[in-house]
Amino acid sequence: MNSMSLADKPAAQRKRRAVEDSQPWYRQFWPWVLIGLPMSAVIAGIITVIIAASGRDSLVVGDYYKQGKAINLQREAGQRAAALGLDALLRFDGAGRGLQLLVTGEQMPDTLRLQLLHPTHADRDRDLQLRRGDGGYRAELAVPLQKARWYLRLEPTDASWRLSGELNYPHSRSVRLQAALD
Repeated sequence: MNSMSLADKPAAQRKRRAVEDSQPWYRQFWPWVLIGLPMSAVIAGIITVIIAASGRDSLVVGDYYKQGKAINLQREAGQRAAALGLDALLRFDGAGRGLQLLVTGEQMPDTLRLQLLHPTHADRDRDLQLRRGDGGYRAELAVPLQKARWYLRLEPTDASWRLSGELNYPHSRSVRLQAALD
């Protein structure tokens, strides 16, 4: 059978506990658990502060007062486009690099400005100059368009009128640009 009798078991357990109790605190399990939980919260807080401080929120505009005043000018540009009866259809090619613009209206300039605006990342915005050619205006993107929802603004170089629209790329490869009257 067993070389240790039942009477010897409690003595062996007491001896093992005495050895465990005689170990220094840093060799015990529970002090590390009690230290580790608050320490992990401190580390998570430091990481959160680093993430928050490392990037600037591009949605917040520093000159909000000027931006608010500019809204009235944007409305006027949309109203002028509606009065001129302007309308446009913008098509992207399969690779997302080339685009063609067909505009209805009279006395169109040779160059138009097209802004592709990302809703949340200002660094992804694109500003293109469209030149008149056979069958409308054309331009090539240096970098293919990324999968995202894009806000589009079309205006002449003097910004006398404005057409706008939204494109959910790549689900739709064409968009109608209209005068915004709101």
